[in-house]
Amino acid sequence: MALIGKIRKHSWIMVVLIGLALLSFLVMDVVTNNSLGGSQTKFSIGKVNGKSIDYNDFSRTEQILYNSSTVDPYVRRNYLWNYLVESSILETQSEKLGFGVSETEMEELQFGNNLSPIIQQRFINPSTGIVDRDQLNQIKQGLDNNSLRPDLVTYWNEQKKEIVKDKLQTKYTSLISKAIYVPAWMAEMKNKESNELIDFQYVKLPFDLVTDSIAITDKEVQQYINDHKANYKYTEEARFLEYVNFNIVPTSQDSAAIYDELNAMVDSFKTALNDSFFIMQNEGTLDPAYFTEAQLSPEHASTIYGLPTGGVVGPYIDGTDYKIAKLVGRKKIADSVTVRHILRSVQTADQLPSAQQTIDSLKKLLEAGTARFDSLAIRFSQDPGSGFNGGDLGTVGHDVMVKPFNDVIFFQATPKNYYTVATQFGIHLIEVTKQSFGKNSPDWVKVAYVRRPIIPSQETQNAIEDEVTTLNNASRNLTDLKKSLASRSDLSFEKTGAVRQNDATAGLLPSSESTRSMVRWAFDKKTNVGDVSPEVYMYEDAVNFYTKQITIAGLKSIQPKGLANVETVRDDISMILSNKKRAQKLISEIGSTADIYALSTKYNTKVDTASSVNFSTSFLPQMGNEPKVIATAFGTEKNATSKPITGNGGVYVVKTVQRVPSIGESDLSFFKEQANAVSKNNVQSFFMESLKKNANIKDNRYTFF
Repeated sequence: MALIGKIRKHSWIMVVLIGLALLSFLVMDVVTNNSLGGSQTKFSIGKVNGKSIDYNDFSRTEQILYNSSTVDPYVRRNYLWNYLVESSILETQSEKLGFGVSETEMEELQFGNNLSPIIQQRFINPSTGIVDRDQLNQIKQGLDNNSLRPDLVTYWNEQKKEIVKDKLQTKYTSLISKAIYVPAWMAEMKNKESNELIDFQYVKLPFDLVTDSIAITDKEVQQYINDHKANYKYTEEARFLEYVNFNIVPTSQDSAAIYDELNAMVDSFKTALNDSFFIMQNEGTLDPAYFTEAQLSPEHASTIYGLPTGGVVGPYIDGTDYKIAKLVGRKKIADSVTVRHILRSVQTADQLPSAQQTIDSLKKLLEAGTARFDSLAIRFSQDPGSGFNGGDLGTVGHDVMVKPFNDVIFFQATPKNYYTVATQFGIHLIEVTKQSFGKNSPDWVKVAYVRRPIIPSQETQNAIEDEVTTLNNASRNLTDLKKSLASRSDLSFEKTGAVRQNDATAGLLPSSESTRSMVRWAFDKKTNVGDVSPEVYMYEDAVNFYTKQITIAGLKSIQPKGLANVETVRDDISMILSNKKRAQKLISEIGSTADIYALSTKYNTKVDTASSVNFSTSFLPQMGNEPKVIATAFGTEKNATSKPITGNGGVYVVKTVQRVPSIGESDLSFFKEQANAVSKNNVQSFFMESLKKNANIKDNRYTFF
């Protein structure tokens, strides 16, 4: 009651509080609306000509198309980004030009006689190498009667978008290609370039014959950039990094510990009654196959092959592993077998139970003696190469068939028995009808192995990480870092090329989250040229899953969008200009000397001959890529010597010694068709890049990944 009295006494406070509450609701509503409107930007992974690509749609498409895929996530996202950008551009262009893909066309592209390349690629039967029409028919039937699994329906609908995009692109390129015309003069020129041949002698004076130090100034580099602007334009901002790798290798103590671990297993391995169980417990391998002595590891083959059954050898080093080996079996193996099979094809996981059930049922019929193998094969086998012939595969030798199939027919099967095995083609029911043994054929042996990779221990990895982290913390710029490592002859700094904001690789560093993190740091607004990243970057061994390398990275330079700056391309252009100055010096020394043999003697080099060269040639094995040299040889009269030529690899002087003129062609249709094909291929290669270049593309992927 006292509280109510106080409220009544100070009612104006309550009015103010209610007013503030109402105001807060209004403000929150405005903010919410703004945030919802702004979420289009917040969750936009990019824009194409003002049309947004939504992050959620992007992620959903990635999940549908790459579910359970082992493809590198950055590689697939890059593919997906380009696919969505190109789809958006093609959709806009197609609307302008008035063409699309009809329902009838889509039916034909998915299930008809003119299948989309996407369908042809994804629905190949591995046993035949051609499109699996049965699988496509099952999918079509499932779509028509709504019996297809929901996840497959989702996948198929997403795939339809890919098919539409591919077809629109084909129509677009076809439209452009129809405008291509090759006139007669061009066909005649192509004929001449292909058929006119020359032989020429040449002497090459490498640039490094000039040993003087060549100074290149920044002014000269800038002038070269200005003179070759088209070659030095950046369509987006880039970073150039320097980095040093610290490789983590096992110490002698690490190696000894691994040896001791395996050595302690030798006695129990020898006495193990169940080799398969021992192998499973100790992460070993027991291949079902048998091997000849020649097929075993060469360094240890004679020792292993000479063991008695149950004998163990090791530990020994095999490559980068320590191993112990036990000979678990020895027997004669047929040189060849005559075999037949029934195949039930399996393309997707949901087809496996049905295929296995069919094979099991057929096996029971055969074992009961109530059916003939050849009759069942004709009726049930989905191998078009042998099914009609009663499943007969003929007589085969070792390693003709895929490994699981090969292992059964040579190392497990005996005549008059039936066996099943799964391969990449599906489920097989197998019968070996004959085994052929060679005279005096050697024994084959089965070997069980326990291996341990010789890798750094966790203590070694931690010690290197601590060392590198301490060094990194003490070196806040590249200058300090290089001074700290000046005495380390085992380390060297590497430079990257242009790294862009969405890249996940840098220089020789692989696509990974570590490299992606490095790139994000390089593009951080707080990162300055010369800085060293506060983070060290770990790289894991993909097989044995330990930290194999730690990297320290620094920002060498920043290249804005537009014309390259001197710092970015100094090293590359300095080499070009240095070679140019060396060439000028060599040309000056050559003077009026027109005898290539005299030049050969003077510079202690040899005279080479290039034979049967046509004008369209740009690369010769003995000289490399030297189109200017070849063009000069064609422009030089027979038995005349050219002036010195500055090529890519040095200064050349050529003498044309033989010329075989082009034989006139009355029918130039071949050369017209050839030129047309080249032009059309160029359209297919470059038209999309041209459309993308002229589109307004905003790429925000770096804010999400």
